[in-house]
Amino acid sequence: MDPGRNRRTVRRVWTAVAAALALPLSMLAAGSPTAQAAALQCSVDYKTNDWGSGFTVDLTLTNRGTDVIDGWTLTYAYSGNQKLGNGWNGTWSQSGQTITVKNAAHNARVAAGAAVSAGAQFSYSGSNTAPTSFSVNGTTCTGAHQPPIAVLTSPSAGAVYTQGQAVPLAATAAAADSATISKVEFYDDTRLLGTDTSAPYALSV
Repeated sequence: MDPGRNRRTVRRVWTAVAAALALPLSMLAAGSPTAQAAALQCSVDYKTNDWGSGFTVDLTLTNRGTDVIDGWTLTYAYSGNQKLGNGWNGTWSQSGQTITVKNAAHNARVAAGAAVSAGAQFSYSGSNTAPTSFSVNGTTCTGAHQPPIAVLTSPSAGAVYTQGQAVPLAATAAAADSATISKVEFYDDTRLLGTDTSAPYALSV
């Protein structure tokens, strides 16, 4: 067999694969990137039972995103002199006016659309104004966020790779509403190739 002919055949096969990987690049303007980012989305329901000098609080954390929340730390702050007594369904702590709640073993995972609860008892004097902002794992819980944006930066459009050569995939990702990126998924058309959970987001196939 002519070695030159064999090399040309291999080149044509890998051009087709590279084109398939790069195809969605021409569709980015239509909103179909090949790298997809997922951001934590959550809401917190805050309820109290107040008797004038103390109160109990019931917090319900709801996962508004599409991915499981695997372990959570919820934080919020009071504006008064509320003092933590004891808590349940999580590890509660207080530093100044800031309250931190870490998941218990039995409620660490929160499936998409599911909710978990935790509660505590506090004492106070004067006013007992409810907190206005809650954060989970560093992301402010405001309900559903605007979808994150992922842009494939490698391979470049029209890139050609020979058989056996690794194809480097790379992407940038950004989230709206002060959300954080939990992962970026790389696809060949609709087939998932792999996932990266930290920037810089990359994969070699």
